[in-house]
Amino acid sequence: MAWEDDSKTMLIGFVIVLIVGINIILFFGDITNLGGNALTGAATVNCIDTTSGISCNGNTFVLAHDNICPYNTVKVCTNNCELTRLYANDDRACPTACIDVCVPTNIAEKL
Repeated sequence: MAWEDDSKTMLIGFVIVLIVGINIILFFGDITNLGGNALTGAATVNCIDTTSGISCNGNTFVLAHDNICPYNTVKVCTNNCELTRLYANDDRACPTACIDVCVPTNIAEKL
């Protein structure tokens, strides 16, 4: 009988820890990227530096060599954080360092 009581107590304790842990992940999810939008299925955008420019969601903003950009794009000095902020539509703080890349005019107006 004593063993069954210990098992029940252990099971109840495990369930309580599990519930508290899930609530902590959901509460601090935006900070840790483990919960919040990630659990609701919302798409997240992460822009990264590449050798050819900055890549965001499969779009590559090429480097502006000699101030020459492809048709319908303009040269903008920006960085991957600013483009991620634009796609995510949030107010994150970004560094001021930038590189010259060619972006479509509609994105350039928002930067």
